[in-house]
Amino acid sequence: GAFVARSLVVSSVRVVLAVVAPNVARTSTRVLAVQLQSGSRFIGAIVANFITLTPGTMTLELDDSLTLHVHVLGDVEPESFRREILDLERRVASAIAIVRREGA
Repeated sequence: GAFVARSLVVSSVRVVLAVVAPNVARTSTRVLAVQLQSGSRFIGAIVANFITLTPGTMTLELDDSLTLHVHVLGDVEPESFRREILDLERRVASAIAIVRREGA
């Protein structure tokens, strides 16, 4: 809940600033690759969809090696971005494990 809300607010502010006060740092774009760790295409697909729902980011591909290729808006620090995506993956995997344990 709070993790998702924080991600949406931070990314929305980043996009709004790029629109109302554009500069090179705010409007630059690039593609970042993140190697997922779970080994699950299902978890990777959920992470990829969440990324695409977040303003300023769009998943371009989840390849066979479970590497996400993400188009990002703004001067995003690559290592920080990768850590955030791996944290998201961990959270998704934990949530799925809880659902499976509870038999829902």
